[in-house]
Amino acid sequence: MASVYKIKRGKGIRYGVTYYLPDGTRIRKIIGPKWHQADEYRQKIEKESREGRFEVFTAKEILFSEFAKEYLQAKKVKSTAKTYTTYFYWIDRILVPYFGRYQLHHITAALLESFIVESRNRGVSPLTVNGYLRVLSAMLNQAVKLGYKAHNVVAGGKKLKAPEKEARFLTYEDAAKLLQAVKYTRLWVVVGLGLLAGVRKGELLNLKWRDINFQNQFLRVMNRPDEGFQTKNYRNRSVGVHPDLKKILIWWRDTRSARVRLHKSDKSEYVVTYKGERVASVERTLRSAYKKAGLGTERPFHTLRHSFGAYLAMASVSLYEIAKLMGHTFEQVTQLYAHLQPEHLHKQVGKIPPISIKPSLRD
Repeated sequence: MASVYKIKRGKGIRYGVTYYLPDGTRIRKIIGPKWHQADEYRQKIEKESREGRFEVFTAKEILFSEFAKEYLQAKKVKSTAKTYTTYFYWIDRILVPYFGRYQLHHITAALLESFIVESRNRGVSPLTVNGYLRVLSAMLNQAVKLGYKAHNVVAGGKKLKAPEKEARFLTYEDAAKLLQAVKYTRLWVVVGLGLLAGVRKGELLNLKWRDINFQNQFLRVMNRPDEGFQTKNYRNRSVGVHPDLKKILIWWRDTRSARVRLHKSDKSEYVVTYKGERVASVERTLRSAYKKAGLGTERPFHTLRHSFGAYLAMASVSLYEIAKLMGHTFEQVTQLYAHLQPEHLHKQVGKIPPISIKPSLRD
């Protein structure tokens, strides 16, 4: 009838109870950090059911538009600003206009299919439609957990086939051109951290000098919720400091020209600064540097991070280790780096040792 389940949230563990209503609706309710609390609730559910008073636990009905407001409020507290902005746009501008007038439990597989067809007819790419479905699935799962009458019609469905995503990266020659173009400027450290440490843009702008251990040659990417900064997956990580990056960082920290020309004070706690102040963005100046080096300017900072992943993959670093270094939650995300330079993979076939094949009598 009812059962207790366990989930991990961050470093903690929570217990919940799952059960089914008479109409087949599945309910998942998180109870708390103690198993016995969840088990007591499970017994209560079963007792009420035996006594014919199951209606006490009947799921609540709610319009999709109303639940969307509730979901976004919770999402804003738990997500980074960038993630919340994406969710808000997709929910408020895409999902609510289509599903808003329906009760959650009235969202059927047929309605979902109609949404997919309409989106494709408007020219939305399969990759983007899959993104819409991923957000809708998360919303419906959350609704079920909160006790609303809902069913996740997205779960179990097949994603739309999308062309393989090509990630742009810099060849070693292009990387050298870019580094030369920004050498001995404040962008030298920006390019170095993106290209040789694979940090994300937000991580770069929030990196502090105390996060860099020059003696042991590694840097830490840290969550700072009290300062309004969280890493993309809310996890701290450390990355080794490449010898070339170490030279750049030492120059930026120690040379008199860097302090006098670009800093009001040599005691700035942030690594990336302009005239002693934190910077909010580096995109525009970075595009200028790409142009100076004769390179394309599309997604300039993300290209640096992709290049870091590509260099690791081409150096035969395992996907698991790439995931750890780049702060990916899922190993699968890093698989795109294994295909960035096909000729590199083709050469690996030559590592198969020679196999002696005896000629047949017919030859």
